[in-house]
Amino acid sequence: MKQRVNVIMVGIIILGIFCLTTKGAMAALYVDVGYTETLLQSGNWKYEFKVWNTSLTSGQDLYDLTFNIDPQKAGTVQTLPSGWEYFSGSGFIEAFSTIPGNASSGGTDIAPGTYSNNFVLEFNYHPESIGFTALLVNPKNPYEPIMDSGATTPMIPTPVPAAGWLLCSGLLGLMRIKRRNNT
Repeated sequence: MKQRVNVIMVGIIILGIFCLTTKGAMAALYVDVGYTETLLQSGNWKYEFKVWNTSLTSGQDLYDLTFNIDPQKAGTVQTLPSGWEYFSGSGFIEAFSTIPGNASSGGTDIAPGTYSNNFVLEFNYHPESIGFTALLVNPKNPYEPIMDSGATTPMIPTPVPAAGWLLCSGLLGLMRIKRRNNT
């Protein structure tokens, strides 16, 4: 009986760790873009994007982000992070940092392990997930940028603290059962 409880406890711990770290494991190679959407009274859709530079170990600054939109529809930029500009054409809106380097060096690039949530676009249609292409550069070797691409994902609040409490209370309950069976 003791071995069975130990096996169950180990399984629950492994499952809990997997569930709490799934977001990090599923992130894009270098960039992850999430959004919240709002239907405006005008019938347009407002998208607020949060852009993460997930290149923790590769040391790449994010300096260019292109949103791929329906060429038959319209999209406009409402706001961008400070120090960023944009240009657009049929089927794309490209935002780029105007001051090279990340904040620690006085630039406006998005540094590894950080994010910016000041990308706000408005569309005359409901695009849902939007494709993107990002360019990152190593400040030590600016002539070899890295390109990453993917699709934006909705930001849905995840009750991680509640899941942590649930996991811990379950483990405490199993430990109590084990202690009761030992006596």
